[in-house]
Amino acid sequence: MKHTCTNCDSTSFRVIETHPCEDHTLRQLKCRKCGENLFTHEYIMDKDEYCWQMISGKYRLRLRQR
Repeated sequence: MKHTCTNCDSTSFRVIETHPCEDHTLRQLKCRKCGENLFTHEYIMDKDEYCWQMISGKYRLRLRQR
């Protein structure tokens, strides 16, 4: 999923800072078009949260429904 700027709808960002925490990673992104800040929360997923599916001859990572 691409992130979209809430200010200008751009999908072009650069990473400003990465904050490693004990059980996740927090990233500060900045929109290349308007300068708006965006934060992401990254963590290691459990195996029951995702699966691989063959779509159009290629395997794609899919998130499972909760």
